Amino acid sequence: MKLLDMAQKRTIEKKFGLCPCEIEAIKMASKKKTEL
Repeated sequence: MKLLDMAQKRTIEKKFGLCPCEIEAIKMASKKKTEL
């Protein structure tokens, strides 16, 4: 799972040019949406 996450992070970074902290914030937000 973690390896997949890291690969996804790199893909997202390349697509959107975000820094890792921004990606973490987006992931946290999407997790919260899933919980609701």
